[in-house]
Amino acid sequence: MKRNIFIALAAFVICSSCSDSYYLPETEQDLAQLNSEYDDVKAKEADDEGEKIETLASEAEIQASMDEYKAELMNRESVAKERVMRGVYAAKGGVVGVFKISSCGTYKELRISMDCEDKRDNSYTTGNVGATYIENGNVNFVFCLTNASRYYPGGVLLVDHINYNLTLTQEYRRENRQMDVIVCHHDAEDNNPSNYVEGNDNLYNSKASLGGYTKIDDDVTLAWGFPSNGSSFSIANYFGPAGIQYGLLSTTNAATGTIHCDDEDSNNKNWIQRYNLGYTLDNSFNESVALNDFGITENGNTTYSVSLSTDAKFSKNNRFYPSRLY
Repeated sequence: MKRNIFIALAAFVICSSCSDSYYLPETEQDLAQLNSEYDDVKAKEADDEGEKIETLASEAEIQASMDEYKAELMNRESVAKERVMRGVYAAKGGVVGVFKISSCGTYKELRISMDCEDKRDNSYTTGNVGATYIENGNVNFVFCLTNASRYYPGGVLLVDHINYNLTLTQEYRRENRQMDVIVCHHDAEDNNPSNYVEGNDNLYNSKASLGGYTKIDDDVTLAWGFPSNGSSFSIANYFGPAGIQYGLLSTTNAATGTIHCDDEDSNNKNWIQRYNLGYTLDNSFNESVALNDFGITENGNTTYSVSLSTDAKFSKNNRFYPSRLY
């Protein structure tokens, strides 16, 4: 009762200073609305001052999310075509995303904005990750779209369906060493998520334009390709994009910086899947995992290690993988 009187008096004092009009609660409904607004403000203040609590969804919920993704992946037209015509299918051209540093040169640019956790947001970057940045707690990945047919000694973003043999020299194709694909599902902010995609290439400028393993909707599923090259880094086998400096996902010892994504705090459904040999699901992870050879750590939030070609550490991107890591 005392609080009701206080709210009414406060409204009177505030509104009586208005020259044109003022508002006082005239009915029980008006007073209830004021009380509700007061409670919302106090609850928000308490929430903002309280401890940041992060909870994971049940294993069954996370598994259901992984199963739904796998089913949709297998039904995508380009994927289905590759599976049926694997012996003769060869995608011509195709692009992948490398981290932009300062300029994409003649290549097109792509930006993926991920709506991260809103309450006490904790997304950040460390070191040098190029043009990727944090704004209002959200992560804005900035890529250059370069030729998929070149060799990259680290992880590239898979923005559409490509022939996953194209990135290997003929020598390594004979060994049947196709690239590994790591799929990271980010449980984005649940409250009115605003994930979006934009770019200056008309083929890749919306959420619907991305294909293959990557999928952007209310959540963000990013797919990263890693050529399974069996030799150490050298100028002889280095065929990165011509004319620009760029970045890749990398091992920790080659990293020039990190991108930390503060994914949804409540009932988090993050997961990681690893594919190889085309569309063969090799392993799934629905709990804390550090994939150090791929520069990815997932523990309800996600951290990416990035290596830029402008730094001497870039030469440490030796993509050598044993036949089995797990």
